[in-house]
Amino acid sequence: MSIIKDYMNREKIDTSNFSETTRNMFDAKRTDKHVKYCPICTKCFEFDMIATKSYVENARMVYHYYDDFPSYGKEREICPKCL
Repeated sequence: MSIIKDYMNREKIDTSNFSETTRNMFDAKRTDKHVKYCPICTKCFEFDMIATKSYVENARMVYHYYDDFPSYGKEREICPKCL
């Protein structure tokens, strides 16, 4: 799945020395990279690796869906619910 690969290869930037405004800009860029938009159900979604690690024994994939999330600038991809 490309979502898992995207999440695992995401940018890891040390923002501890940045101002609050600069940190927020990095959060926005990371969000645009990891949150995808499904054109079928018209919701944004993302894969949650931290939650999934706790379900490794059950091999359960955890996705978060957002109803009222801006889709502007998000990559279009069909979500696992709509596949």
